[in-house]
Amino acid sequence: MSEPSASNPRHPDHVTLVTGASSGIGAAVSRKILERGGRLVAVALDLAELQETFGTDDERVHLLPIDLAKTEDISAALQALPADFRTIECVVNCAGHDVGGRVRFDAAKEANFVSVIGVNLVAMMVVTHAVLPGMIARGRGDILNIGSISSREPGTTITAYTTSKFGVHGFSLALRNDLADTDIRVMEILPGPVRTNFATRRWHGDRDKGKAYYDNRPACLTPEQVADSAAWALDQPPEVTIAEIIVLPTRLR
Repeated sequence: MSEPSASNPRHPDHVTLVTGASSGIGAAVSRKILERGGRLVAVALDLAELQETFGTDDERVHLLPIDLAKTEDISAALQALPADFRTIECVVNCAGHDVGGRVRFDAAKEANFVSVIGVNLVAMMVVTHAVLPGMIARGRGDILNIGSISSREPGTTITAYTTSKFGVHGFSLALRNDLADTDIRVMEILPGPVRTNFATRRWHGDRDKGKAYYDNRPACLTPEQVADSAAWALDQPPEVTIAEIIVLPTRLR
């Protein structure tokens, strides 16, 4: 049997970039990527958290701390990647937050909802825009966006977050149409509630409040369950695009 080409996700030179990689869904997806083989560019805000998640001596992993709210820094940071990590075959956009959420929109702080839209949607577009020319030049690539069931079933007191995830869904649909004459796959996973530190960060580090948010639900997904769906979508033959996967806990009420 011949050796897999570098475009194969299990090839040791295949590079995947994951945003929000230090925790939650991003960390779980990153672990799946490493299990599948290949190299990882792990992007998150805090270098210490990245080091805690991935260690410091795995040659397959390049840690890239970026404040995604500062979109003007993203392209330069990706262009400065080491040569072994610069040819990005796959990007998984996981980064997102809802800091200051769970209040009615008129009570929301402008800085909070601007940051939610900026990180959840604008930064996703900027990261994708930065890696897309290389994919087009090579004639292949995978873009996997982590959306939310909130883009289909809007809740209350999460107006900015819901708006950002509607944007992620629209971006995924429109980008797939833009790239319809290429072999680049654009995919989206829309999970229901996932038990992570997302809620704790929403309330500025209040762990008790974050835990209560999940405990008061009938059930929650785990990050690993969402990552399993991501790995399955990425592992499909290159001529197959899994456009959308909605992942929900079985017990909803």
